Amino acid sequence: RSVWGQVGYSFVISGAIGNAIDRAFLGDGFFNGAVRDLIYVRGFAIFNIADSFLTVGVILAIVALLFTDRDSLVKEMIADSKRKKQQLSNANAPDDNQAQQDSNNSQSDTQTDANKKEDK
Repeated sequence: RSVWGQVGYSFVISGAIGNAIDRAFLGDGFFNGAVRDLIYVRGFAIFNIADSFLTVGVILAIVALLFTDRDSLVKEMIADSKRKKQQLSNANAPDDNQAQQDSNNSQSDTQTDANKKEDK
C-alpha cells in the first residue's frame, strides 16, 4: 500500500516490541516488570520512545487508511459519490434513440398539421 501506512505499521510494531522488551526484563521477574519512562513533558505526560513510536504509528496508519492508500476510505467515498451522480444523470438524460424518435414524431406531426390546413 502507501508508504505512510507501511511506516505507520512499522512504528506500531517497533513500539510494541520496545515496550514488550522493557516489560520482559525490567522488574521482579520475567514479564512482571514495568516500562521505563524517559521523557517528561510538564503538564502533559510521561512517556518513552516506544510509546512515541506507538502513537505516531497509529496516527500514520489512520492517515493512510483515510487518505493515502489506493483504496482509502475517503477516495472510496468520493468515487461512490461520482458514480451515483453519473447514474442519476444517466437516468435523467433521455435515451438518444428515444430523443431521435421524439424529434421525428414532432416533425411528422408538424407535416400532418400543415397537410390538414392545405386540405381545408
